Amino acid sequence: MKDDSRERSRAVTEVQSSLIVEASAGTGKTSALVDRILHLVLDAGPDGTPLRMSEIAAITYTEKAAGEMKIRLRQRFEQEAESPGERGERARYALRDLEGAAISTFHSFAVSLLKERPVEAGLDPRFTTLDESQGDLLFQEIWEPWIYQAVLERHPALESALRAGLGLDRIREFAQVLRRHAYAVRKLQLPSPPKPEVLHGAIRRCLEDARALERLILNPGDKLATKLVMAMEWLGSPDPAVDFPTGFRRCGAAANWSGGSASVERVRALLDGAERLRRQARESPLQWLIDRLLRWLMDGFLAEWEAGKRRRALLDFDDQLQEARKLLVGSTAARRDFRRRFRAVLVDEFQDTDAVQLDLVLLLSSGGDSVDDPQRLTPEAGRLFIVGDPKQSIYRFRGADIESYLDAVARYGTGGNLRRLELTKNFRSVPSILRFVDRAFSGLMKASEDGRYQPDYLAFGGAVARTGEPDPPSVHILADRDAGGRVAGSGRDFLNAEAARVARLIREMHDGGGWMVEEAAAGGPGAVPARRKPRYGDIAVLMPVLTRAYVLEDALAEAGIPFVLEGGKFYYARSEVSSAIAALVAVANPNDTVALYAALRSIFFGLSDEDLLRAKVEGRRLDYRQEVPGSSPLSGPFRVLRELHERRHERAPSETYELLTANTGAREVLATRGLQSLANLAKLARTIRSLQSGRTFSQVVALLDAMDEEGAAEQESRLLEERSDSVRVLSVHKAKGLDFPIVIVAGMGRPRRGSREDFLADAHQTGTFGLKVKCLDQQIATPGWDVLEEGNKKREYAELVRLLYVALTRARDYLVISAHNHGDRAEAARFKGTRLEPLSGLLADPELESEGWVKFVDVAALDRAALPAPVRPKAPSQRALKKAYQDERAALEAALAKGAGALAPPEGEQDPGGARSRAVRMGVAFHEAMESLDFSGPAGIARIVSECGARHGLDAQAVAGLRRMIETTAGSELIER
Repeated sequence: MKDDSRERSRAVTEVQSSLIVEASAGTGKTSALVDRILHLVLDAGPDGTPLRMSEIAAITYTEKAAGEMKIRLRQRFEQEAESPGERGERARYALRDLEGAAISTFHSFAVSLLKERPVEAGLDPRFTTLDESQGDLLFQEIWEPWIYQAVLERHPALESALRAGLGLDRIREFAQVLRRHAYAVRKLQLPSPPKPEVLHGAIRRCLEDARALERLILNPGDKLATKLVMAMEWLGSPDPAVDFPTGFRRCGAAANWSGGSASVERVRALLDGAERLRRQARESPLQWLIDRLLRWLMDGFLAEWEAGKRRRALLDFDDQLQEARKLLVGSTAARRDFRRRFRAVLVDEFQDTDAVQLDLVLLLSSGGDSVDDPQRLTPEAGRLFIVGDPKQSIYRFRGADIESYLDAVARYGTGGNLRRLELTKNFRSVPSILRFVDRAFSGLMKASEDGRYQPDYLAFGGAVARTGEPDPPSVHILADRDAGGRVAGSGRDFLNAEAARVARLIREMHDGGGWMVEEAAAGGPGAVPARRKPRYGDIAVLMPVLTRAYVLEDALAEAGIPFVLEGGKFYYARSEVSSAIAALVAVANPNDTVALYAALRSIFFGLSDEDLLRAKVEGRRLDYRQEVPGSSPLSGPFRVLRELHERRHERAPSETYELLTANTGAREVLATRGLQSLANLAKLARTIRSLQSGRTFSQVVALLDAMDEEGAAEQESRLLEERSDSVRVLSVHKAKGLDFPIVIVAGMGRPRRGSREDFLADAHQTGTFGLKVKCLDQQIATPGWDVLEEGNKKREYAELVRLLYVALTRARDYLVISAHNHGDRAEAARFKGTRLEPLSGLLADPELESEGWVKFVDVAALDRAALPAPVRPKAPSQRALKKAYQDERAALEAALAKGAGALAPPEGEQDPGGARSRAVRMGVAFHEAMESLDFSGPAGIARIVSECGARHGLDAQAVAGLRRMIETTAGSELIER
């Protein structure tokens, strides 16, 4: 077992050296950084004199981390402030200095530098920053007049593209991609397509090589020989109409060729090359068209984009860092001043930085005034302290560049001015979890040979602070097993099976007595921690992505388990948000019948297809400007929409939205779905308030509608505090930096989607970028895309390994790995193409349980638990659905013709205990009870709940739950308002 106590002490007290600390998961790297700041302030700085907090720059990855660091420092300084003498005085001074200290993210720190010296940076002193959604809105403002002018001027590149069939919407998409990756576009090269004469020369040489290989044919009937001859026909006359052979990679008998198998391989290689040439020849005209268009957009629109931001005094995320870098490189006085002020620079989570952020760090921590290339600078002794873990670098999609990190470690950490330390003692997890993680990744995570995009694995090696583990191993596998005891397939419906089992397992953890978590020890060091049954708030379900999290949400809700979904960027896809936007669109434009139909059927008005069909049969148009009888289900909704429309210009857009939610009872309906839906509506209100300045109601709604249409990636409203007693469902990325008593890793058995990137860049090897675009029903890639894509696949797989490492190191007491996957239940699991693929060898080990590495969850017992999976009847055929619809419509029209005021429910739905689930019946009962509620007091609520419960066949437990829901809603602030 490796003892890292010496390295840990050096990380805190060796302030005369610049250090890079590689700290594995759970080893307290942020604590080491905080302790070093305390030492710098209370004991000694690089030159032996203590520093003030104003002389320290501490940079974190997120604003939340910066806030937490300030809290920890405040707590420690408050403790030290009680000390007598100079140490206590320094702590008290630090407390006064702390709130204004430079503890922030890279972006916030960069903005603070620019705000201080805007003139030297060439910026308007009043500049403000753009977030992602604001950037998308600004793009529309700049793009539309620019492209309109370009159309009027009939620019050749644009006119050629339009004549070729490219629409303005597609060209707009190209511009949006270039805008979002503007930094890489400016820094890297876009390879040009081969000129026609170059391509023809390559085809000619390939034909000459083919003729030479043709002479090696011994048997003209050989399949490979016939394919070679066919390819030569195309090479001799490269016409798209000429056929080209396929399937040549698996044919060809060595005996039929002079030179045997070596000749066969040469022919296959030639045909591969000829196939690429044919593709190039076919795509060349479109490639040149796209190339001219892209270069025109790069030269024209990107320049207008930058000018537009300048005119408005706006900086986007990339600008904030790049302008700060330009300031420090271009102004000797500014750099000298900031270096003099910040005598120590400390960076947390350095593995998630990029090349520009590395430049900023070097510019502030290195000596010398003249700077051409910041990468050639060397940090001065004691000025720089970096903490990171390359094994946890999982933010490529945000621009994190592990290659820059590993380059810096290689350049400065071996013989340079940046000494490297390793922290391996884990304070988080029980020993069996760490043993399993070491076994999983020791042979899996190895330094890449064709570039620095994967680090070597740094093992825990038994260095663990927690030694008490009552019943190891604490790693559990949740999966089906074959007859040999190996992980098996989970069937076609494996996502629903996994979700149901995860829900049952959580109930077992919460309700049973077999799972015990460690309570934080009271009484100081050496005290024996108590153990207790888990609460829901002790459990986290980690998923790679949250696109299918709704399957798990449904299972948890069905099981009565409180939960919160964190980190999903599907805010605009939530039904309550899209429904609210549809209703606002309908208010803005009465002629938009699609939006009106969506609004009427939404939670805002709650009309059914039957209601709308009834109105259609009665001859009523979907136009809320028309008066309808009070008996019509359209009456109330039309009245609300008409009033909002008529007075939309008299009110602020946010006020119209608030009246929409208040006058329709949408909030009360959403209360039955949980607080997340209400929080999302509140977030939409804040969004509207942020957009309405200087805009009309119609303009605000148009912007919301555009974001909804484009499916803008926006997180849902933050709802629950981390201390709430709810299961947390979150992505692995969101869980990074967190830990939980119990972690269930789920959703990893889904097939990985192939890379769908439309933009790739490689700053380290090729120095190029490329695009893959849909053009005239073809996928056209810019030259060099294949090389970029191959490199991207390797880096994606390497990051997947690191993602699994992050997921498996979040658990304190128990780690559950769900290995559900698509496959036959009787066969061993095939994980290829899933996110479990890197662990497939380990999971296939039949001795995994017998050797004490894991325990398998008894899935048979879970399946027999008191929470049966919902029965899914066989879906009827399209013909049956159509006939049922026609029959139902005919019955409805007949009833209306007879003047029937109401229709009996279809057979089978009269019994509320029929096919509908308990959750649905609860929801319907809640709606009815809320409609009947007269707020007369507890007796009135009890009577209404009893009647609704009986009518919908609810048992005593459900009735009690219904009453709690009614009482909570009736006493809520929403109702009081």
